[in-house]
Amino acid sequence: MNQFNGQGMRKALAVCAIVNSVAQLAKALAELIRTLRGYG
Repeated sequence: MNQFNGQGMRKALAVCAIVNSVAQLAKALAELIRTLRGYG
């Protein structure tokens, strides 16, 4: 039981990290597009 809870927590943390990375990537991509449009 305890081990399962630990695994679930680790999985949740991994998912959070992935979501965070994707959000940062999307933000960077939006900024890049805005910059390119500004130059265009």
